[in-house]
Amino acid sequence: MAREKIQEREDQRAATPLIGATETRIQISSSMDFKSRVRDWWRNLRLKAFCQHVGLLVALAGYTVLGGMVFRRLEYPAEISRIKNYNRTLTFQRQYLIQTIINNTDLINLDFLISNELDVYEKALQVS
Repeated sequence: MAREKIQEREDQRAATPLIGATETRIQISSSMDFKSRVRDWWRNLRLKAFCQHVGLLVALAGYTVLGGMVFRRLEYPAEISRIKNYNRTLTFQRQYLIQTIINNTDLINLDFLISNELDVYEKALQVS
């Protein structure tokens, strides 16, 4: 008997509508449903983000290449001049070292002479 009363109460609650409860319906007026519109928006968003990153990468690469070309144009003559000066100094010091060793007649101090002349040769190359 108690079970029957509990069952009747539950049936009454289910049959009685809630106070203030209204049914809301949403109607989409476009031909595509919401899910497909969100899906298309997401695809377009990823494509846009991808294109932005690729565009940024291409711009960065172009900026780097352009900067390298400008730097080379400005610095190349000075670099060539420095290399020529270094090669000239290297050739002169090499010839001087060889001539000094060949023209030496004092065999007793030959080790000291070679050591001393090599030090002079190294210092001259470090300076230039």
